[in-house]
Amino acid sequence: MVTLGQLTKKVEFLEKRVKQIMKMLQMVPIVAPWEWES
Repeated sequence: MVTLGQLTKKVEFLEKRVKQIMKMLQMVPIVAPWEWES
């Protein structure tokens, strides 16, 4: 059984990870899948 405190910690950790990934993605020029073929 997971307590509410553990759950909020996990959510906060996930949010930090998502923000890190979003920053990394912003540095990389995003190419849409439909632009790969052309």
